[in-house]
Amino acid sequence: MGLQRGWAQRLCLLSLVGLLGACEAPLVLDGVERMRENPIHRMDRYQAAASHGDTVVVVGNQGVILTSADKGQSWQRTVLDKWPALIDVTACEDGSFVALSYDQSIYVSTDSGQTWTGKSINQTTETPQSVSCAPGGRLWVVGSFTFIWSTDDMGETWTETTRDEDAILTTVQFFDANNGIITGEFGTAMKTSDGGANWEPLPPIPD
Repeated sequence: MGLQRGWAQRLCLLSLVGLLGACEAPLVLDGVERMRENPIHRMDRYQAAASHGDTVVVVGNQGVILTSADKGQSWQRTVLDKWPALIDVTACEDGSFVALSYDQSIYVSTDSGQTWTGKSINQTTETPQSVSCAPGGRLWVVGSFTFIWSTDDMGETWTETTRDEDAILTTVQFFDANNGIITGEFGTAMKTSDGGANWEPLPPIPD
């Protein structure tokens, strides 16, 4: 009697497995492949945008760069090697674009965002936060511990300075070739009127 019951249980189990296998639908990945071909993905996290003329460049995490040549009507997707975390982008007067990554690097495009070349910032452990292209083409980068970097040759060589203060500089912007402003953590603010040769501390921004 026990032997018959054991065989009956085995037969029921095999029948159940057969039914489950028959109910399983084939795996169709066509939709996934179509989504991959789209320039914009649902999991993208964009950080910054810049424009020059009709060209718009948007950068984000995992090395994603979206480029539009028609003011955002259509987009082309580029993913940089090693998926750098891109946190900012700026446009220069000559039409070139520069993207900044969290890992102390910039990525330069001189063909309206079609191709990108990586350049390392000075050997530093500090973290960059923002990039800006001043009139005349000089690049400025600011970051942690009040570090300020600049380059006149698109990242081939760099000049750096710091106020030696434990504060993160978060924005840099030039209004013309001489006048610019930097802001940061704890209300930090400073300005230049000589093209960045000197930075004058301003009273901290309240609250």
